[in-house]
Amino acid sequence: MPLVNYSSDSSSDEHKSKKHKTAHELPPLPDNFRDLYATPVRSSKEDDPSLHGGRQRVTSHIEGNWPTHVYSEWSPSISQRKAIQRLIELHSADKYDIHDFLFSDLGVPTPLHISLSCSLGLKAEQRNAFAEELRSSIEQTNVQPFEVGVCSAGWVSNSTQSRWFLVLHIQTEVCVKLRVLLDASNRIAARFGQRELYAEESTARINDLLSKASAGPRELNKTGLEIEDNANETSAESFDSFHVSIAWTLSKPSSLKITDSNDLILAEQLLQEVQVPVNAVKAKIGNNILTFPLKATLSQKPTAL
Repeated sequence: MPLVNYSSDSSSDEHKSKKHKTAHELPPLPDNFRDLYATPVRSSKEDDPSLHGGRQRVTSHIEGNWPTHVYSEWSPSISQRKAIQRLIELHSADKYDIHDFLFSDLGVPTPLHISLSCSLGLKAEQRNAFAEELRSSIEQTNVQPFEVGVCSAGWVSNSTQSRWFLVLHIQTEVCVKLRVLLDASNRIAARFGQRELYAEESTARINDLLSKASAGPRELNKTGLEIEDNANETSAESFDSFHVSIAWTLSKPSSLKITDSNDLILAEQLLQEVQVPVNAVKAKIGNNILTFPLKATLSQKPTAL
């Protein structure tokens, strides 16, 4: 006589079905849950590139300062992540050691972002005042949730050309709202003695960009991509390149030519169809992440990040 009497396979299938149903009935995690675990464990107090894939700090860390960054976050959909992964592959033809920003070391999907500040360093006693003044500055813009598209992809360097980033450039004609948010962030950064992002851009340059915006979207090249031939002169800190970084490498990339027709179609679809929602401004101060939502009108339903 068997120790356990199984009536039939149907009971096992019924148990699996109930378990599967229960899992789907679990409430969703709160929006800020990921923010609680967004910072990796600190491996060393010193700036050791060997612990970070060879990366070096552009802004040296000062003991006692709190690293701070202001940005808008974007969590691509599954289909968008797949398309971005394919786009990264297209730019890996030169066999560079390229690292993407799409997943953590554990394979967990990670959000991307549009920067709205330089890397800042606040004193401990400045943190609360900075956060409160930034919140007020963002609210006073009266900017409502909006979406931006991407117009091109290309490599840009950091200010020291020690690292290169593959970025999706935001369409110039929709940069005006981002500029309003950037100005709100820069005002507070300057008030606390911090460097302003894109501050070196001249009024003439900004007017030139606005005139281009009024003329319509930038035309894509025949590959659907804008490759930076003068990459050594192209910096991530350039006003006409509000951007989303999707990958990085320590080697200076060269121009790429895409010849496969299927790859061409995929690249064009990515650049023309991806819309990045801007529903909130975030500030990461040390390990803490604060969220300042853009307020929608009564008739406008914000798109979730």
